[in-house]
Amino acid sequence: GDLLPFQEISVSIEYYGDMCGSYEDMITCLVTDLFPLVFPFRVSILGTPISLFEHSLGLDVSVTPPALRWGILPPNPQPKDAKRTLRLTNESPFKMKLFWRVYKDSLDGSEVGEDDE
Repeated sequence: GDLLPFQEISVSIEYYGDMCGSYEDMITCLVTDLFPLVFPFRVSILGTPISLFEHSLGLDVSVTPPALRWGILPPNPQPKDAKRTLRLTNESPFKMKLFWRVYKDSLDGSEVGEDDE
C-alpha cells in the first residue's frame, strides 16, 4: 500500500504454530527505490494446543501431569461408578490424534493398560 509523507502505520503480524519450539525468520519490507528493510523475527511456542477442562470430576490439576483419580471403588462396581468423563479442547487448526496410558496411582508409575485411542 501507500505510505503518505510523515504518515505512520501499524502492521499486525499473526503467527500460527502447531509445534512447540523457537522459530526465527526475517521479515523484509520492500520500499520503492530504497534498499529492502529486513527485520529479524523470533517466536517461541510453549505448551500444548490440547487443554483439559479443569473442573472434570476426579481431575487433579495440582500435580504435573494432571491426574484423573477415581477414589475408592466398591468390589464389582456398576458401570456408572467406574466412569469419568474428561473434556479436552484442541485449540490448534489441525486434527490431533490422542494416545492414552493408564497408570497405577503409585510412586513407581507402573502401567496398568495398553495404549488406547
